Amino acid sequence: MMSYRNIVVEERGRIFIVTINRPERRNAIDANTAEELYRAWTYFDSNPSLYVGVITGGAGGNFSSGADLYDIDRLINRVSNSEGASWLH
Repeated sequence: MMSYRNIVVEERGRIFIVTINRPERRNAIDANTAEELYRAWTYFDSNPSLYVGVITGGAGGNFSSGADLYDIDRLINRVSNSEGASWLH
């Protein structure tokens, strides 16, 4: 499995758990976190031995405050240019 900076990924049997780990920003999603989430869920999708995917924001006691407003322009540009982001168009 890949290493990540802003998320923590665990496999517990057939369960895939992704935890957003940016407590200093209340787990806000910036461009790097969005990319890491995309890679993690792509891994989950390609692994037939995993049946259930769970996303948590346990770090810092917040699930997520949403998009990181300090990084919103970069987030939109990066995600809209990545493969599989047709929902932005």
